[in-house]
Amino acid sequence: MLKPNALSTVNYDWQIAYIYVDIRFRNNKFGESILRYAINYAIKTKANEISLCTTSDNHAALGLYKKLKFKENKFIANYTSFNLDLNHIRNKKDLSHNKS
Repeated sequence: MLKPNALSTVNYDWQIAYIYVDIRFRNNKFGESILRYAINYAIKTKANEISLCTTSDNHAALGLYKKLKFKENKFIANYTSFNLDLNHIRNKKDLSHNKS
């Protein structure tokens, strides 16, 4: 496992390109667990924001991103993009992303 440098002063944004859970393992919250881990790790490494996108017909992903408080940004062709402001979570000490 990678360890964040607690002394890092670099601020940056994350872009999650692909998350895929094999159909045999869906509905077990694996995708949610992966995203929560990424969110918490990004907060520890002082990232400002996480962004991602999905096709507009991927209703499971759309629901998950909204559940985890990602904000819908814009519609690009048949894709919907989202972002999560990590500074807002960090400042509000929102612990909802620490749930298993």
